[in-house]
Amino acid sequence: QDTFQLPDIQHNRDTILQTAKNLYRYRRSRLHDHFKKFATKEVRLQNMPSQVSEAEWKFLVEYFNSDDFKKMSERNKSNKAKQEVNHICGRKSFQAVSFEARDTNTGKEPNSQKFWEMTHVNSNGHWVNDASAEVNDKVKEVVAEKIQEIEEGTDVDLIANAAFMQIMREKEGYVRGQGSGVKPASRRSRDEIQEQLEAQQKEIEEERRKRESLESKLMEVKNQLEEERRSREVMETRLVHEQKLLKEGVMALVSHMQSSMNGLPAAIFNIINNSTGSDEASPTSLMDKN
Repeated sequence: QDTFQLPDIQHNRDTILQTAKNLYRYRRSRLHDHFKKFATKEVRLQNMPSQVSEAEWKFLVEYFNSDDFKKMSERNKSNKAKQEVNHICGRKSFQAVSFEARDTNTGKEPNSQKFWEMTHVNSNGHWVNDASAEVNDKVKEVVAEKIQEIEEGTDVDLIANAAFMQIMREKEGYVRGQGSGVKPASRRSRDEIQEQLEAQQKEIEEERRKRESLESKLMEVKNQLEEERRSREVMETRLVHEQKLLKEGVMALVSHMQSSMNGLPAAIFNIINNSTGSDEASPTSLMDKN
């Protein structure tokens, strides 16, 4: 069997003692169920359970028959009937349920809100009673309010745990809904949780500022590139237009010169003709033909 090395502190000793008491009460309750199956003391003594000694069974028969026990039993029944919140764990401790539900990758156990749902919702998906559902709704409301006040990315488990502690009152040295092994949060613990939340918010805020700064720089570069692209397009359009005007001007000049080529010296005509790439005959060739 597995063994555990626990720190020798008062809380652990109290938890172990409380667990032993719970197991003893459960065993005695089962023996009392056996006791009630028979009508008389003699028959009860004759039908001793196998897991107890004769001396212990005689003591229990006398004890279960006593007026003190009967009064206590009636009082417990009345208190049980008044109990508003019930769970579905049966004999299994809350600590065992939480441990079995831990994340397979991180080993992290569920937060208080998730754990409350695990231990108070039936297999059909319905809450065991309205009181359990009401607790869950109140915790959700507090969590929703807290989330509105913090930055995105803050550990929701811390918020859920703090909200649960706020809604569920601490009782007799333990946190209601968490079992006897969970200590009530001291003022120091609550302050530490608040400090953790604030530290997370600062980290998230710093990351947000860095992200916004980077996005701003990227936008500046993008705008600069867009401006350069527009300037380049304007220059290219202007260059094409100027080239078109130049070509049209040259063609007009050549046409004008050709129309009056008889009055020009042959050398000038040849220079103009060669610069425009014209295949027309030169004045010299024309004069030679004449």
